Amino acid sequence: MKKKDDITKLKLILSKLRESEVKYRTLFDNANDAIFIMEGDIFIDCNRKFLNMFGCSRDHIIGQTPYAFSPPFQPDGMPSRKKAVEKGKAALAGEPQFFEWRHRRHDGTLFDAEVSLNRIELDKKRPVLQAIVRDVSDRREAGKRLRISEEKYRSIFENAIEGIFQTTPEGKVITANTTFAKMYGYNSPQEIMNSITDMGKEIYVDPEDRERFKAICEEHGFVEGFEEQVYRKDRKKIWVSLNARTVRDENGKTLCYEGTIEDITRRKEMENALRASEERYRTFIDSTSDAVFLKDEKLRYVIVNRLLRAFFQKGEDEIIGKTDFELRPREDAEKAKRADTKSLKSSSIVVTEETVNDRIYEIRRFAVSLGEGKRGIGGFVRDITKRKRAEEELKIKTLNLEEVNAALRVLLRQRDQDKNEVEDKVLNNVKKLVLPYMERLKERRLDDETKTYLNILETNLQNIVSPFVQKMSSTYSQFTPTEVRVANLIRDGKTIKEIAGISGISENAVNHHRQNIRNKLGLNRQKVNLRTYLASLV
Repeated sequence: MKKKDDITKLKLILSKLRESEVKYRTLFDNANDAIFIMEGDIFIDCNRKFLNMFGCSRDHIIGQTPYAFSPPFQPDGMPSRKKAVEKGKAALAGEPQFFEWRHRRHDGTLFDAEVSLNRIELDKKRPVLQAIVRDVSDRREAGKRLRISEEKYRSIFENAIEGIFQTTPEGKVITANTTFAKMYGYNSPQEIMNSITDMGKEIYVDPEDRERFKAICEEHGFVEGFEEQVYRKDRKKIWVSLNARTVRDENGKTLCYEGTIEDITRRKEMENALRASEERYRTFIDSTSDAVFLKDEKLRYVIVNRLLRAFFQKGEDEIIGKTDFELRPREDAEKAKRADTKSLKSSSIVVTEETVNDRIYEIRRFAVSLGEGKRGIGGFVRDITKRKRAEEELKIKTLNLEEVNAALRVLLRQRDQDKNEVEDKVLNNVKKLVLPYMERLKERRLDDETKTYLNILETNLQNIVSPFVQKMSSTYSQFTPTEVRVANLIRDGKTIKEIAGISGISENAVNHHRQNIRNKLGLNRQKVNLRTYLASLV
């Protein structure tokens, strides 16, 4: 009976043992990790995951060493065999081992794995090593890609042309790249993050701009092209443009604002300069006395000044972009088109005249470059009605004046003829009616004084009809009558005493008149004989 019970117990034990082995084998073969068992440094068992991982059958594994499925050297430079023996000895000595290992599959490809190596005892006399191998190639590759991605992100972040930032709603800078820091005049991102706690008060020129920025972000969740003026560290003012979005937690609470920032100070300066230039240009062309226009290559107006707007009696928006055919009568538009086309082909100014509503206009057209190889037409329009009418009046007056001049020339010729006739008559009368009687007087017996007066009278009569007196009266009309008598007597060779006696004046008076004559003839400082000079005038 006792023997029967022992057999029953033995069968029960064997049944449980088989059941345990089945469970162990099931767990062993279906584990997610590769498992192998070594006795010493020889594989004695492995599961299916191990075979799949290494791409071989049990026959290729059982009886082999772990370093047979490894490259000659591990990544740290140690020989695989030496390192495997060291790890095995440590585990058999009761020190669990966990390490990374580079394996080699049956086809020679390498992969990285994590190995957990522990001592187990199948029985007290037979300790073995159990290893759990987990392929971490995918994880390693994912980690590598992550590192590369992070390095790329970091490189982009640090080397971006634009500033990149994160700021809290309170205005503290919590993330910044180098460009952001440099833009604000700080040496590093860390310096600006440590320095700025409230951007609205510390950086914004107008703190209200910060509040507007936050309001837009809160309402729309983002902001684009937000322009603001800020202070650098050195308190120099610059203009920046922001693109940002709102970052919120799962409850919708705003955590921060993140985005990019660009220094647009140069652009702002250029815009201000352009605006000032445009204002000067607008003031100039609106102040000019000519109407001014500019047309593009399709002869559409692109610039018109105040006078041209007044000419069309339209606002600027009603003129810009339109052609003359949309603004003027067709006949006038056709004339303008022909002149514009001629100007486009010419290298010089084309001048035309047009009459509009009884007004005459001079239009000076010239080709201009509009950039990108395009050409347009610039022009000045001047109202020349007054000038044209004045020119017509001048032509009429000129014709009238020419007629008057012709009549005057006839009158002058007639006057000259009359003068010559009068001179001839006077000369003839003197010769016929005066001189003969003086000749008879000279034949009589006269005293010396009477003879002297008679000679003077004869001389003066001769001078009246001689070129000398005519020349003296025209060239030296500034002489007084007394100076004329003295000059005649000097020319005739009379002495100062004789002149004084004949003229009834003192010799000092004669000398005085003589000096005046020299002065008026320009002979005061010249060594010229006065009688000789007067005689040369005959």
